[in-house]
Amino acid sequence: MRVDNNTKIKENNQFWDVKRSGEHLLWLLGPKEDGSFKNLKVTEKDFNALKSVLAWINRQSSGIIENNPVMAKLYLMQLVGDIRENKTTVFNEFIFERLSNQLAKPLELFYLAFYEDLAANQLNRLTEDNFRDKEGNKVIMDYKRFKETFPLEYVVAKLNERMIIDLHRRS
Repeated sequence: MRVDNNTKIKENNQFWDVKRSGEHLLWLLGPKEDGSFKNLKVTEKDFNALKSVLAWINRQSSGIIENNPVMAKLYLMQLVGDIRENKTTVFNEFIFERLSNQLAKPLELFYLAFYEDLAANQLNRLTEDNFRDKEGNKVIMDYKRFKETFPLEYVVAKLNERMIIDLHRRS
């Protein structure tokens, strides 16, 4: 049996209409008005609806890791650090939630946190002993000079440059 192009296009559009397929499966598998469930006799339409949903799921997840190896490596590095810090297992949902919440934050916050830590690192040389002497004043001046010499915009541009180099090299 030969199928013309219009029929193929229509069938393909129906197959990839995941919303409609999901609604069909929900109706098919849902309870009747009295709360009991139907005895099913599966039809070709039902089977195609299930295939459509599963194909969509497979399409959404295939190649993601392979196309983003740098992201995968960084994600795993962060998980390893969190597992060590919290002395837990990778199966602790809290670790994944925390990482997901971090990744949901705007990129600008990460740049700002990096910059502030970088600048504050100048002050880490201060101790109680040298806080009030010439050495302490020198540390504070170094901190101020650092902020003047390396404004946030400059640091962000340099970070982007390094990240782009690594992304191109590793992808």
